[in-house]
Amino acid sequence: EINFEREFYMSPQKGKYNLVSSPVKDFFMQDVYPGSPKVFKYAEKTDKFKNADAGEYIAGKGYRVNEKEQVFAEKNSNLNATITTGVFTGVPANGKMNYKITFKGNGINLIGNPYPSVFTLDKFYDVNEDLITESFFFWDNRGLKSGDHYATYNVLTETGVAAMAPAEAGLDERIPTNEVAAGTGFFVLAKKQGKVKFNNSMRLKTDSDEPEFFGKTQTKDRYWLTMTTPENQQAMTAVVYFGAGDNGFAADDSKSLYNNDVLYTLVDDNQLVIQGKAAFEKSDVVAVGIKVTEDGTHSIALAKQEGVFENGQTVYLRDKQTGAVHNLSAQPYSFTSSVGEYNDRFEIIYNNFGQSNDMLTQNGISIEKKDQNIVITSTMENIAAVEIFNLTGAPVYSKSNINANQFSVPVSLVGNQIIVVKVNTVDGKVVNKKFINQ
Repeated sequence: EINFEREFYMSPQKGKYNLVSSPVKDFFMQDVYPGSPKVFKYAEKTDKFKNADAGEYIAGKGYRVNEKEQVFAEKNSNLNATITTGVFTGVPANGKMNYKITFKGNGINLIGNPYPSVFTLDKFYDVNEDLITESFFFWDNRGLKSGDHYATYNVLTETGVAAMAPAEAGLDERIPTNEVAAGTGFFVLAKKQGKVKFNNSMRLKTDSDEPEFFGKTQTKDRYWLTMTTPENQQAMTAVVYFGAGDNGFAADDSKSLYNNDVLYTLVDDNQLVIQGKAAFEKSDVVAVGIKVTEDGTHSIALAKQEGVFENGQTVYLRDKQTGAVHNLSAQPYSFTSSVGEYNDRFEIIYNNFGQSNDMLTQNGISIEKKDQNIVITSTMENIAAVEIFNLTGAPVYSKSNINANQFSVPVSLVGNQIIVVKVNTVDGKVVNKKFINQ
């Protein structure tokens, strides 16, 4: 019999919990930490948690264990959360075991690492790929109520993304990898009903430097983007280039568990937190979408990069609303936005050819300052609408239903600043140009 210890984060908000799996036999989950916390199981058919009484031991099963009053916990100011030590007492689990997963609803099943050692997802997937998808989901209770609180790992791309959490929370410990610590519960997506298999080949021997949640990852041509909200919450998405990748929507792509992600890339209409792609080409373009839950200033940053992106390949973010092309490899991009979902505003490119000016020339649009007016002239189709933004993306002027080949805006309406003029023509063309009003 052993006493196996595991640290748990306790959120400062009420109603939070951890997903836990027992690494010892015959252990009641209600005893994992002080205060006799409430224990719940996940009902795949209804996608809801149900009371699990004391949480009896079932090998490979994951439980939700609610948090109690935190008078016994140690403050961790960097994460705006508390931590407490849970203890599993019993005979250590070992050897072969099975756990039945179901597919009566969306196929979401809560399972866990059944061993008192680090558990490897790739070997687990290799044995069970006929029953489960390539994506694994890990709850992180450190964020606010909005956004996606499940970190995601895709075994084909060998890439993970962190859940939405306070921006000051450390990225490395929040990003899941192939290695899962003992005592951790997680979600899988079933392809069909059956029994997933566990065996000792999935276990990993570790030394005293065992990771708190996750372990090490492989280097690829990939990068991680983050978006920080006005509430200082940070969402993440990843793009991964590798030889066996697929540029369409395929198994090397991962959606969020409940499609409530805030930052994502797109393949067709599929919103992805991890996008796997074929070997890197500099001409590639990646569509980026966002969901804004609070008006205000947001920022998109290049959080981590590996492979070609760590060795000189620049990542640019194009804001199609303002016409700006921003070097994310140099610094984050700040912009303002109102609440809503925006799937056609941003894209990632890897070449910056000054495309905004080229488009203006091709479409016959010219912009000049004349007699205290900004004069916009179209030598092709009539102008339908004009919008002007500052460099943060905030609108400063808008006019529709113009239907003329020339339109003037008094300079006094936009102020002395660098602006982006967006021109819509009556035949549907959209052109953008930066303009210095001084």
